[in-house]
Amino acid sequence: LSFFLPSFLPSFLPSFLSFFLPSFLPSFFPSFLPPPSLHPSQPFPSPSAVVPPGI
Repeated sequence: LSFFLPSFLPSFLPSFLSFFLPSFLPSFFPSFLPPPSLHPSQPFPSPSAVVPPGI
């Protein structure tokens, strides 16, 4: 198996990633990223809202 993998992976990975990523990413990332409608103009909080006053 260790002799077969080096010649198998270079031809297998590109076809596997091109098939796996387009179907996996759209269902994987929305659970981490907020919907665009929540923050249409400001996707991230401003530093003044994150850092408490006095620091």
